[in-house]
Amino acid sequence: MQRPLDATPLELISISEAARIIGVNKSTLSRQIDSGAVRSHGGKVVLAEVVADRNANVNLAQSRRRPAKPKGGEGGKDAGKPGPVASADTTLGRPDATQGAPNATDADLEQLLADGKMLPFAGAQRVKENYLARQRAREFEVDCGRLVDRAAANKAFFDQAREIRDAWLAWPVRVVTLMASDLEVDDRKLVEVLTKYVRQHLDELGDLAPPEFAPPG
Repeated sequence: MQRPLDATPLELISISEAARIIGVNKSTLSRQIDSGAVRSHGGKVVLAEVVADRNANVNLAQSRRRPAKPKGGEGGKDAGKPGPVASADTTLGRPDATQGAPNATDADLEQLLADGKMLPFAGAQRVKENYLARQRAREFEVDCGRLVDRAAANKAFFDQAREIRDAWLAWPVRVVTLMASDLEVDDRKLVEVLTKYVRQHLDELGDLAPPEFAPPG
């Protein structure tokens, strides 16, 4: 006589007895326990917890005992006779796992992953697909020229700033003759004054904070 599914929730029973009551192989239930899909307590289980955990984490449609196909085809002598018992492996992390934690957001799943906690198979698939989608989107932005490498951009800004600085430092010598003629002053004194204030201006520009780059997306 089978134990009813509404047995006392705190009563511990063996894994084999629980497997017999819910109608699966002991090895299947053991795999689900080992994977973390079903709770256990020192090698024993609580029947109510087994039922609840399997409903939440396991594809029950594929974990029931099913008779194997009879040998010899439909017209063989063994047709119509029950074959050996077979069961599907439905531990977490396999393709036949259910949509665990369907109400969890992508941020919740990524936080669980960051905390080092195990995700249900469906949740892990969602996280994987999200990362792949982000990677593809980034590659698309790079190919379109809308996204550039940060190190390359910093180097380009630095090189351009150095060219501008060198051009300003060379400017007093280049224009001093014309300016001295227009102002009717000594060109050597004028170039000293211009160079002094140009350097002062460049020092002020060098104290400016570097530009902030917003993260992609």
